[in-house]
Amino acid sequence: IPVDAAAEPPTVAGAPIEGVDTIAINGVLHSVGAVMLPPPSVCESAEDLPALPARVQGSTADSVAELDCQGVGFVADSAEVVYRWVAPADGTICIDTNGSAFDTSLHVREANCLDQGAELGCNDDGGEGTRCQLEVAVTAETAYFIIVDGFGASSGDFNLNVRDGGCDEAADLWTTLLFDGRFSVLTTAIEAAGLVDALRGVDPLTVFAPTDAAFEALEAANPGTIEGLLADPETLAGILLYHVVAGAQDSAAVVAAEAFETLQGDD
Repeated sequence: IPVDAAAEPPTVAGAPIEGVDTIAINGVLHSVGAVMLPPPSVCESAEDLPALPARVQGSTADSVAELDCQGVGFVADSAEVVYRWVAPADGTICIDTNGSAFDTSLHVREANCLDQGAELGCNDDGGEGTRCQLEVAVTAETAYFIIVDGFGASSGDFNLNVRDGGCDEAADLWTTLLFDGRFSVLTTAIEAAGLVDALRGVDPLTVFAPTDAAFEALEAANPGTIEGLLADPETLAGILLYHVVAGAQDSAAVVAAEAFETLQGDD
């Protein structure tokens, strides 16, 4: 239980300490001004994962260590954060923690978060560097618990990326932008303009994608521009479509071309 000696009065588990050092024959008694309730388990605190593809960010720093990851040759002693997701159909999903700020581990349990025997997979360092990647076969209408953990006692800020399909399969343009980490303003703008489906379609496209730094520069030069555009989906869509060209134009095709017609209609 946490103790805050700097509080006035000091607290233990959030309860104010009202009296101290009452000595008994078999111990010491300290009186507190509140009933101290144990925190809920990480499974009880599980958040529902959004529809896929999903990218969520959080931190394990203020959570508790309850769940162990099997089969990777170590015990995950660090705190966990748990997400719950119900599969809408049979298939395969790819989960990773790329872009996280610490050495993560990742495990998935089916139907019962607290049952270690329900673990479908556990991974350490299967993603970028010391980040994780895990591919899981899923069954329609079944709940899955995705557990972000740490190697040893490591904890901190994490990214959790979950998408349909195998991890060796290329992602669509929308998922690629969403998971990249450099395009948070752009993905917010794409959602506001109603263009997500266009970037998830089967027709190949080329996107010249402004980074967050590019939007920061725009905002610095023209304060209020981004907020105004997000409030005007029609104008925003036109600007975004000016960054999109039909077909998969690789870098060689781009430097060889004099101009491209954009989906907005201008060269």
